[in-house]
Amino acid sequence: MEIANLLGYTDKESKAYEDMKSQIKAVKKEIDGKNAVEKMYDKVKASIQALIAKENTCSKVRYGRRGFSRDYNDLVAAKAPSSN
Repeated sequence: MEIANLLGYTDKESKAYEDMKSQIKAVKKEIDGKNAVEKMYDKVKASIQALIAKENTCSKVRYGRRGFSRDYNDLVAAKAPSSN
């Protein structure tokens, strides 16, 4: 664009020149940093990790410190008929 301006093909004051310049800046910004899709995936990943952490916290509260599987095994063992 600079060369086109120097050769007289465009005018720096024109609306088209300013629009193209702003679009080029936006593209450079996307190239240099994470683009919108990568940012979205990072946000989704963080949300899922937070949800998993929240679920793990709720599970510990709901089933106690020993955990659900151990409580379930104790319950099954208590209900099992004795072999005597």
